[in-house]
Amino acid sequence: MKTASKLNNRAVKAAPATVSKRFSGNKTEVVLAARWMPAVDDDRIALMALSGALPQAGIATRLWRPFEDSLADFRCLHLFGTAAEFLPVVESARQSGVKVVLSPETWQTDSDRGLYPHGWLKEAAAWFARTGRGVFSRTPVWQRELYAAVDLLLPNSNVEAQQIARRFKIPPDRLRVIPHGVDPRLAQADPELFRHHAGVRDFVLYAGAIEPKNQQIGFLWAMKNVDVPVVILGDVARQCEWYLDECRRVASSQVQFLPRLAGDDPLMASAYAACGCLVIGSGVAAPERIALAAGASGTPLVLFEGGCGSEYFGQQAIYVRPDDVSGIRRCVQAALDRKRSKDLAEHVCTYFSWKAVARALRDAYGRVWCAPQKGPQSAR
Repeated sequence: MKTASKLNNRAVKAAPATVSKRFSGNKTEVVLAARWMPAVDDDRIALMALSGALPQAGIATRLWRPFEDSLADFRCLHLFGTAAEFLPVVESARQSGVKVVLSPETWQTDSDRGLYPHGWLKEAAAWFARTGRGVFSRTPVWQRELYAAVDLLLPNSNVEAQQIARRFKIPPDRLRVIPHGVDPRLAQADPELFRHHAGVRDFVLYAGAIEPKNQQIGFLWAMKNVDVPVVILGDVARQCEWYLDECRRVASSQVQFLPRLAGDDPLMASAYAACGCLVIGSGVAAPERIALAAGASGTPLVLFEGGCGSEYFGQQAIYVRPDDVSGIRRCVQAALDRKRSKDLAEHVCTYFSWKAVARALRDAYGRVWCAPQKGPQSAR
């Protein structure tokens, strides 16, 4: 399987010059929009970053103002996230002859289903997922309609692309992998900001909302007898106060729990630069995005299996099963021994900068623009 970094590199080099010419002029070619939810912090950061990076790649773009803009004034609408309220927007765009691409930003891991089986149970679970989904599917009808209505889906990894193709019967030519992006300036973050804030040095950072699917308890059991400070950084998920109580019960005296920080908060970048290593569960939403932010400063990474981290980081990260307590302990110690890596920082900042993502998107937009326009029939 090709890694996301290789796919991204290929897209950057292969983007034809005719694309930038095709998207030249004073008219805004691509308008960006995310779910209308202030809490979707990652989508907001991505939109702001791409609105600055895409013009440098030759694509005139800006954020969509839904109560002021007419979709007919644009050539392409790029939506971020999967939301039911996007359906009428896609329908309106199609009626106006506007192409629509969607970054779905969603996929289901084993931890989302509450499963991490072994042996015959793993095979049985896989068979049920393949054959039972049509009868017992939890996928809402509107999601299937949304994915069928857009011109191109832009998953963030090959794993996500394969899952979407399988679950929604999407042909390969309507999928194009565009990896998460990161701001290379994170590499210059000041570690002293967070050290002063938390009052701790040389610590292990575990990022993500506190809830069962993010697997903090297994990690805390693994770190129970390890003589190193631990920071659990994240808010308690809704109706998961009981899980926080369990985490506190398991945690050693060297563990402290701190509320989440916004992704573009300088204190968050400082936390990545200050920690001895970052550990992140596969149940965390877009774990690779968090890992990229830490990897920009060369922070050693321990990633739980079940995600698509290997596509992004290859052998430059350490992978472990979330139910292997002794393995987590060994991997964390190995990551701490690695120290910071200039190679990891260079890898992240080269292949996953917002400029690199923007160039890959330019190629994707050009592909959509050359394709025949879908009919104006209702997306519903």
